[in-house]
Amino acid sequence: SVHTIVFTSLTRSSSDAVEYITLNYEADILPSIMSILYKKRIQSLVVEGGSQLLQSFIDAGLWDEAFVEKSSHKLHSGIKSPEISNRNYEYSIQSYSNIPFEHYTNHPIVK
Repeated sequence: SVHTIVFTSLTRSSSDAVEYITLNYEADILPSIMSILYKKRIQSLVVEGGSQLLQSFIDAGLWDEAFVEKSSHKLHSGIKSPEISNRNYEYSIQSYSNIPFEHYTNHPIVK
């Protein structure tokens, strides 16, 4: 099994498979998350979250790839998906099991 780290505002007991790390969500959590991952020598991260969390990673430039599943149905209401606003990325449309998705690869500008 894969060891999973869950960042949460709640205090929870960890197990062999899942480690819960409590964060203060009233502050910017991204520096804390990145610091913890660095100390644990974790080099790859899959972010599964809501629109606001995903947008935070995008806005901070803390992403390498994004996969956006496309629906054939038009959604007229709901929560807006995150936007990738910079233009320093590669873009392609791919398919997996007949489900189309957009694939973005970030190319950050190094200053």
